[in-house]
Amino acid sequence: MVGIYLSQNTLSGPIPIEVGRLVNLWEWELQLQFNNLIGSVPKEIGNITSLSHLLLDNNELSGHIPKEIGYLTHLEELHLAGNSLMSGSLPKEMGNFTALRYSTLNGNNISGKVPKEIFHLNKL
Repeated sequence: MVGIYLSQNTLSGPIPIEVGRLVNLWEWELQLQFNNLIGSVPKEIGNITSLSHLLLDNNELSGHIPKEIGYLTHLEELHLAGNSLMSGSLPKEMGNFTALRYSTLNGNNISGKVPKEIFHLNKL
């Protein structure tokens, strides 16, 4: 498995939208947790359809979870916990996570209803 492992550093600033250019990697993970990243999760992250693990927890990310995250149908793990500035509702496109095994979204300011599409996930 290929990966970008930058966890537990003092990285700051937003996640660059250029992350969406990493489309040719097969079955890989992006680990950026426990840093000082700010801003929203870029919608371009949805371009990385082969992404299997996305770990962005324990940063200072804000804004909504982009609906484009639903394009990550090979995603097995999604960690967004501990970004207390993340807000809004969960996108119904998260129901497309057919390979999802584990997800953490706690410690955020997410509100609204839980989309019914999430309850159609097969492996939870």
